[in-house]
Amino acid sequence: MTTVFTYETAPMRQIESAPTAIQRRILISFCVIVFAGMALSLLLISRSRSWSLPGASSSVAAPVWVVMSAPDPPAPAPLTASPYQPLKLDIFAIEDAWLEVETDGRITYTKLVRAEQALSFEATERIRILTGNASGVELRFNGQLVAPGVGNRHVRNLEFTTDGSRELNSRPVVAKT
Repeated sequence: MTTVFTYETAPMRQIESAPTAIQRRILISFCVIVFAGMALSLLLISRSRSWSLPGASSSVAAPVWVVMSAPDPPAPAPLTASPYQPLKLDIFAIEDAWLEVETDGRITYTKLVRAEQALSFEATERIRILTGNASGVELRFNGQLVAPGVGNRHVRNLEFTTDGSRELNSRPVVAKT
């Protein structure tokens, strides 16, 4: 047994409407642009073919290629010495020591440094260091070894500038009994 389904549809009405003025302007603008593009393309193609066809004679001369070498680039500007020499302080802890480091007026490090630990600080104007165990740290200022502190557990206060290093009121630690 075969079942056939049929659907009845309502007759469709066709809606006829005339294009509005804006739609006409858009359609005319589109046609003008397409026509202008095709005209320019044909013009360019016809000009390029007249140059490329062998034996074609035209009043337009073929382009002449001139080979020129570019000038040498300018020499790099000489390196001038900066008005300041950057300051660099390398610290290597031989024993545990307490450190306070100030670079360009700002305290940048205040901690206990452990043996075998290395630190490095840079500044433009000055570096100050305060250590609670002067003999427990090795200092290198701009790559040069700074004279070690004297005595065990000696508090040392140093300042490093472009003029070099100087001691600031360093004193030995006295144990209270």
